[in-house]
Amino acid sequence: MTDNLGNAELRGDLLETRRIGVGFEGDEVHLPLSGDLRLHEVGLFNVSRRHLPHEPGDVKLYLDTQPPDMNSDTRYPAALQSLNPSYDRNSAGLYKNFRNAAELQSLTVNPMTKLNLFSETRNGKSAFGMVILDMWVTSPVGDAMLMVSLLNPAVPSQLWSHAEVRLRGFNGEPHHLRLALSFDPVFLVSGDRLWLQISAADGIAIVTGDAERPATVTLRPDIDWVKAEQSWSYKTMQPAIMTYSKMFEYMPWRITGRFPDVDAPENYNGPFDMVYPWQAVLKVNPADRLANIYKELVTRGHNYNRFPTDEKPYSPERYNAPSNAPDWAVYFRKFQRYRDRIITWWRHHQRSDGQAGGGWNDDTLVFSSDHGREGGYSDMILDSNPDARVLYNKVFDGFDRSNLFKDGYCRIIPMDRLHNGDFIRERYKSLIYNLGDPRSATWAMEEAWHLDKPDKTPMNYGDGSAFLFGKNVLEWYWGKKRVEEPYELTEPGSLVATLRRASEVFNETTLWRFTEARVHTDDQSPYGSDIMHYLLNGSFGIREKGGGVYYTHVTITLGVGWIEGGGADLARLVEYSGNDGLRIAMHSFDTFDRKVTARLYRLDSGMYRVTLRSDDDGDGHYEALVSEREQHLDRFGRLTIAVPPKTSVILEVKQIEADPAPGDLPDLATSGYYIRKRGDSLIVTVHNIGCAPSGQFTVTVLDSQENELKTVKVDSLECPVDFVSKTVDVRISGLPVRDEYRIILDGEDSIRELFEENNTVDYVVDVGK
Repeated sequence: MTDNLGNAELRGDLLETRRIGVGFEGDEVHLPLSGDLRLHEVGLFNVSRRHLPHEPGDVKLYLDTQPPDMNSDTRYPAALQSLNPSYDRNSAGLYKNFRNAAELQSLTVNPMTKLNLFSETRNGKSAFGMVILDMWVTSPVGDAMLMVSLLNPAVPSQLWSHAEVRLRGFNGEPHHLRLALSFDPVFLVSGDRLWLQISAADGIAIVTGDAERPATVTLRPDIDWVKAEQSWSYKTMQPAIMTYSKMFEYMPWRITGRFPDVDAPENYNGPFDMVYPWQAVLKVNPADRLANIYKELVTRGHNYNRFPTDEKPYSPERYNAPSNAPDWAVYFRKFQRYRDRIITWWRHHQRSDGQAGGGWNDDTLVFSSDHGREGGYSDMILDSNPDARVLYNKVFDGFDRSNLFKDGYCRIIPMDRLHNGDFIRERYKSLIYNLGDPRSATWAMEEAWHLDKPDKTPMNYGDGSAFLFGKNVLEWYWGKKRVEEPYELTEPGSLVATLRRASEVFNETTLWRFTEARVHTDDQSPYGSDIMHYLLNGSFGIREKGGGVYYTHVTITLGVGWIEGGGADLARLVEYSGNDGLRIAMHSFDTFDRKVTARLYRLDSGMYRVTLRSDDDGDGHYEALVSEREQHLDRFGRLTIAVPPKTSVILEVKQIEADPAPGDLPDLATSGYYIRKRGDSLIVTVHNIGCAPSGQFTVTVLDSQENELKTVKVDSLECPVDFVSKTVDVRISGLPVRDEYRIILDGEDSIRELFEENNTVDYVVDVGK
């Protein structure tokens, strides 16, 4: 076997060489742009010749050199000034009636400048999906390039549609131009103007004032208003959607006290795009769902995770729930259902490389984290939610493949130390969420190894306190970092009040805020989430100062998790969680008995009395015995109970007799990640992730029918108390061909270990390899 400690010292020397030299030696950093896909928005134009006769409902506007009077208008003059330099502000008018001129006139558009065509203000509401330009024009060149743009009448900073056409032979005498632009429907309501911009590469002249050959712009209506409203609203709202996701924390009107008004704009673009689109849409359709969501997001304090703020009162809500369900359980169910929807949405919008939201930064990790002060979704990983676990694990699987973070530290410069530390502060939890997983334990070892080794950590070391996370979680797993003081629910009224407010504030707007709004910062944390570890898990960790400005570390106080049967329809409230017992109030909204399996993270091994009592009359006293038994329970063990339907119950687990202290224990472990098929052999990498030598053990291979194929003996594995992984590659040869194998470590169960469930792995052969 290789001397692992010697390898660790050699590794440190190599890292120091890289720091002094020019970079990495042999390790590639993989930076995918967009997972498997890179998306671009492309506008496609169908160009054709067709006959467009006059249709009923067409609105013909006549071009005149005189622009309409806009003295009483605040929107369009402001837009013209703000969005165009002085040489692009030349304007002309579009009128319902032909304006007689004493003589023919010509509108000259200088090369690469714009002519702005404004209609009179509209009355009422109308939709159109085509404009038809019909005019006589001449160009100084025979191969002229003409550009026509339509601005969104409601929000003129939005370019709605455009076209570029080549005019062949339009030099000399004026020639007849008839050009139709078809586009997503646009709405005009009272006060709106049509705004077209015309420009040409070499300039152009338009004949006006000729009654026989008038220059006109015809608006062709769109009669399907329902479909048109949906299309126009969605397109108009895109700047609001994109801008809110990027800069929702910066709303200058919260400082100035002057709220933006699309009809009297002070500025365009930037944060103002969060407001003008929904204001415009609500003038067309006051009931538009998306516009009302963004109105709520911008005006009601959703720019920070602390929402709801005191400025937003909520009246009591009527809940559809059984009359005997306690209030806290009703609030719990509604709140968790929304959080389930959030996690499921993000899981199914996660990229194939693991990135979600803001990419590989702390903005990704908040989706699965309690994130210290705010709270997030990490309780859901411990509550039978497979999407939450997959979301979390895919982030770190992809991150690991990138080599950005390797050997326990961030390997790129520049990378600010705060966000480098966030990876460490989040990844250590992998060993909690994936209990006994050797890969998670190896990550923690790699991080812990760097503690107090700044000379062997070539970059992003900081003050080193972030590496405490890996050390602490391993010592917790080994049972060396114990907390004697139990968790007890001392202020139930405060928790219930927070839970109620969290359930009341959660609606379709809040759901959008945490999903489709794509907010990718520390603010991705619903109000009330920070209490869920107390309700579901009996706390999670005690925050301790780690010595650095940004880094803290956690003493883990996790009491209970939920392997099976958890979720929103089983409300739970942990009242006591200690090393000697548990007490949990529950209410199941199911129709039938609910099978529930809990993971006991904190209980000392020993004999326990497990009692379940119900409150049949709803008086708050649990007087009816549902079940009672005595059984032996281990730390990290499982407890399965049947919870009766539509009844409040209390689960009590009380220690009768504690086992003798087991001392330091080994923990043999492997996983599918560490198994390879080579011909007729399986190569199994076995880890000892415990804190004592394993002693001699066996590795057994079975087929899917539980038939033993082969067993080999392996010498003792040392323990990684020096935070250097201890492994051995075991080759089992001469195996018959099978699609699936089961690998069992210590099949005779002769070794007492920290955790037994990581000794068995079902390995499915990848036939493509």
